[in-house]
Amino acid sequence: MTNIAPVAIVPKLLPCPWSDHLTRLRRPLRFLAAVMFRPISSAFFAAQRLARRLSPERESRLARLGSGFGLPGDGVAKLRPLAAQHRSPNQLSRGAICPPSFNDAKRISMIRTNPFFAMVTLCVLPFTLVLTSDSHAEWTSFRGGGSSHGTASLPTNWSEDSGIAWQRELDGYGQSAPIVHEDAVYTTSVKGSMSESCLVQCHDLATGVLRWSFTKESTHRHPSNYMNARAAPTPVVDDEGVYAFFETGDLFAVDLQGKLLWARDVSKSTGKFDNSHGVGASLAQNATHLFLNLEHGGPSFLTAIEKRTGKSSWTVERESSKSWSSPIVAEVNGVEQLIVSSGGSVTGYDASNGDVLWSLDGLEGNSVPSPTLAGDLLLIGARLPEFAGDGDAQSNCCLDLSQIENGKPHVAWRADKAICEYASPVVANGHAYFMNKANVLHCLFVIGD
Repeated sequence: MTNIAPVAIVPKLLPCPWSDHLTRLRRPLRFLAAVMFRPISSAFFAAQRLARRLSPERESRLARLGSGFGLPGDGVAKLRPLAAQHRSPNQLSRGAICPPSFNDAKRISMIRTNPFFAMVTLCVLPFTLVLTSDSHAEWTSFRGGGSSHGTASLPTNWSEDSGIAWQRELDGYGQSAPIVHEDAVYTTSVKGSMSESCLVQCHDLATGVLRWSFTKESTHRHPSNYMNARAAPTPVVDDEGVYAFFETGDLFAVDLQGKLLWARDVSKSTGKFDNSHGVGASLAQNATHLFLNLEHGGPSFLTAIEKRTGKSSWTVERESSKSWSSPIVAEVNGVEQLIVSSGGSVTGYDASNGDVLWSLDGLEGNSVPSPTLAGDLLLIGARLPEFAGDGDAQSNCCLDLSQIENGKPHVAWRADKAICEYASPVVANGHAYFMNKANVLHCLFVIGD
C-alpha cells in the first residue's frame, strides 16, 4: 500500500447568511473610500518617497534597518534590488525582503490577500486534504508541535479537478487544524447556536471516509457565531487516544476507536472564560502529559494533565490577560521545557514540575502568535517596539535557548520591522518568515537552523 502524508489543509468556502449583504456593500464602500482617502494617501506617500530620495542619510537608514532585521549592517542594501524587482511601485515601502538564495524569489517576496476574502473565510466548514504519495508524516498537534517540518514533494498548485486527494464537509463547525496519526485524520467541531455539542471525528487518511464520530454534550454553553472562536483549539493524538479541549470548558480523551476515556470541566478553576472572541489556545503534549495554558480576564493558569487519568500533575498561576497563543514543548540542553509566549513575556518552565527555568519580558502583542522552535533557537512574534514596555525583547526576536544567563536567554537578534502580532513565525531552510496584519510577508536570515 502506498504511504501518503498530509501536507496542506485547504479551506473551501460555503455561503454565509450575511455574505450577500457584505458583497452588495463592498463596491459603494470602496468607491467612497477611494474618493475620500486615496488623494490624501497618494499625496502623503509621494511626499514620503521624495523625501527618501533626497535624504543624504538614506543608505545609512537602510544599513540600520538591516541590523533591525537581524541581518548584517548592509544586508538590506544588498537585498534591495532583488526585493524591489518583485514589488509593485506603490508597495516599495512595505514589500518583503527575501534572500537571494531562493530560486523563486518572485513568488515568495510578497504575499498579499484580500481582507474581504479573509473575513468571509470565517464561514469555512469543509476541509480539503492535499496529499503526497512518497512519504508518511505524523502531524499530531497544532503546527506539528511548533517546530520546523518539511517535505520535498509539497504540491504548489491544486484545483477542484487536480491535486486534491479528497474532501468532505465537517459535521458542525470547526476552526481547529486537522491532526494526523498513522492512517487516520482527526478533526474537532461544535454544533448548535450555543455550542451544545462537542465532536471528535476520525477520517481515513487515504479516502476521507468517516470511520467514527464521538459527540459529548457541552458542560457550559458558549455562543457560536462568527465573532467567536468555534472549536478553535487543535487537539493532540498519540498511540493511546485523541485529547480535545473546547471553549465550553470541556477537556476529554477518547481512544482511537472513539470510546470515551475520561472527561473534566476545566472552567471549574477559571469561572466563565472572559476572552474577546473566545478561546484559541491549543493543547501541547509530551509522552505522558497534556499541557494547557489558559489565560483570560479571570483566574489564569498553566497546567500539566496526565494523559492516562485526566488529573493535573502540577499547576502554576499565570497573570490574568486575554490570550490565544499556544505553548510548545522543547528539549533544550537535555531538559524538557514547556515554553509560553503571552502577556508581554516569554517563559520556559520545567515540564516535569512547572518550575520557571528562564523568562524574558518587555514584549507587547505576543498573546496571539505562538513561539516557533528551530533547534536551540526560538522565534517570537510581537508588535512594533514602540508599543513595548521596558524589557529585554521589545519586538519580534530570536532567542538562543542554549545561552541562559541570570535566568534570561540570549537575544540573538531582533526584527523591529518584521512584526507578526497575529500569525506565528515559520522557519525553513535557515530562513524565518513573519506575516503582519497588513498581509505582508517578511523573510529573514536565521543564524543556524
